[in-house]
Amino acid sequence: MNLIQTSVLADISQVAYAYRLLTSRDQRTQKLAYDSMKEVAEKRLKKELSMEEIADFYNGCKSPDVPSEANDIPSCWTRLRGATQRLKSKMIIKWFVDAHKKIYNLQINKAYATRFGVEFQLRDATRSFHKKRMLEKKEQGRVYTVTSRNQVSNHFYRNGNFTRITEWNFIHRARLNLVPLNGGTKRHFLKDQSCRKCRYPCETLFHVLNRCEPNFSKITERHDAIIKRLMGGFKKKRTQEILLDQIIPDTASTLRPDITIIDKENKEVIIIDVTVPFENFPKAFINARERKMEKYLPIKQELEDQGYSVFLDAFIIGSLGGYDNQNYKSISALGISKRYAILMKKLMVTETIKWSREIYMDHVCCKRKNAPPQ
Repeated sequence: MNLIQTSVLADISQVAYAYRLLTSRDQRTQKLAYDSMKEVAEKRLKKELSMEEIADFYNGCKSPDVPSEANDIPSCWTRLRGATQRLKSKMIIKWFVDAHKKIYNLQINKAYATRFGVEFQLRDATRSFHKKRMLEKKEQGRVYTVTSRNQVSNHFYRNGNFTRITEWNFIHRARLNLVPLNGGTKRHFLKDQSCRKCRYPCETLFHVLNRCEPNFSKITERHDAIIKRLMGGFKKKRTQEILLDQIIPDTASTLRPDITIIDKENKEVIIIDVTVPFENFPKAFINARERKMEKYLPIKQELEDQGYSVFLDAFIIGSLGGYDNQNYKSISALGISKRYAILMKKLMVTETIKWSREIYMDHVCCKRKNAPPQ
């Protein structure tokens, strides 16, 4: 959900509120804030302090002069030191004195805070910290390194658009690799990890959604649903001929690309092959595209020798809803409008997730829990 803990939000609001008081355009408010800030620090340390020493105090510098317990009246300034210290575990945050203007400034991840954007900067730094921690995880990070690259992959997180609660429950666990499977966990090394259907040595989510032979019929339906959605936005011209999963005429190859559009009058050919790889780090999408390009390259060269201008590319969506940024080339070649493309991409992601859940539920339960998505 990319939501920040309320305790962290409280610290962010505390720091942002203090910074806005110290940078107020009203000189009286600014002076009152500075005097209060100074008074709290001096009362805690029991001595007069310079502006630099006050900044060090609120930065949480360790000093034997700082008593372990405070007996001051709770205020914005008594809470500021603790809030700053807690946020330091998630970002580089530092109070410092502007030597020219004689005012306090704030640095967040080596960038200067702005009066009206300080809260957004703090939230963004916190999200970046949690995102980095997630992507660094060996198992849980592999899918999120792919899905975090395009907003469409996560469009349903906040509002659940086009997504049923069953898919909502499935996708979050699946992307974290936490769904129950024989080979899906390293917790029990001694138990049988083979696939319950095809007896493949290790039953992982990748195997279930992409490789298990008894699931091929539904894997094909998931693949065809993407083609149907993609062709739904294509407007055929009078001179064009559409071939879906057919051998291209006047070529020696027996390969059948998913989408072939031939315009004999204008000597133009569009070849697009849809593929649904598993999101095993970004290289999975790169390798899938390279395989498709290599597979259909002889057809492209043969058509070019006949005088055709050929567009060849792969259209990629991951098994868990990861949308490939390079798909824009195929959308542009098909002439799909930008307005429809925005909706189409979201529907493709959610439909892929729906079918992947159907595949998983059929595999684990050996029966359907819900009717397949239409």
